[in-house]
Amino acid sequence: LRYGIPRGETPVASLAGAGSLSIEFGVLSALTGDGSFSAKASAASRALYERRSPQNLFGKHINVRSGKWVESLSGVGSNSDSFYEYLLKSY
Repeated sequence: LRYGIPRGETPVASLAGAGSLSIEFGVLSALTGDGSFSAKASAASRALYERRSPQNLFGKHINVRSGKWVESLSGVGSNSDSFYEYLLKSY
C-alpha cells in the first residue's frame, strides 16, 4: 500500500474489491485509532461515485491509474453486487 501498484500487477480493480476495502479499512481505523485508513477508503468510494454513468450506474472494472472504466457494463451480478452490500455495511 505504501508504494502503490507493484510492478507487473494489473491496475484494473473490480467494483466489488473497492467495496470490500471500505469495510476493511474502516475496521483497520477502528483497531488502530487512526482514522486516515477509513478516510482514504471513503475518498475512493467518492471517486467511484464521481465516475458513475449518466444513468447513475457504476461499471464493473476500473483502471485505478487512469480512473476510466475498463468494463462499463453495470448490473447486480458478480463483481458488482458486493460493492453495494459492503457500502451498506460500512455506513
